[in-house]
Order: sequence, then structure tokens, then C-alpha cells
Amino acid sequence: MANDITGRMWELDTAGVIYTDNITIRMITWDPDAAARTLTIIDNNGNKIIPTTTSIAASPAGRETFNFNEPIVRQGFNLSVLGGGTLNVLIGPK
Repeated sequence: MANDITGRMWELDTAGVIYTDNITIRMITWDPDAAARTLTIIDNNGNKIIPTTTSIAASPAGRETFNFNEPIVRQGFNLSVLGGGTLNVLIGPK
């Protein structure tokens, strides 16, 4: 599968620069494919969007969900490390 950023729910499985403009992030869910996988997401300035995370198990037991009570706005979305699995990102209006 290739990264899909066509709707409000992005489905990502390949690390790299995903988006370079301002983005509003409402929720991030990571479904790792095994234990001891690592996930790092940063913005264009190198600031972490979520803390670096290491999976404890394969999904669903190892699923990590990051809900933002207030949506966050960042400049850029760079999936710098995706050790395995699928990342879903719910984006929304500002």
C-alpha cells in the first residue's frame, strides 16, 4: 500500500515527508505489526508531534492512540520513523 492522504483520515505505511504546509491534527492511531517497533513524527522544524513511541505488541493489543483534546496545528508532517504497521491520522478544519 502507498500512503493515502486524499481524505480527512490519512492512512500511512511509508516513512518520509508527508505534508509540508500547515496541518490541523485531531487524532493519531498507530497499529504496529509487531512488538518493539518505533514511531517518530516531527514537523518541518524538527519538533516532535508526539513522543517517540515503541510498540509493546502487534495490533490490536499494541495499538497506540493519541487524542488531542484541542486539535494541534503544525507546519508540516514528517513521518521520520515508522518501524512497522499502519498510522492513521485524522485531520480537520482549523
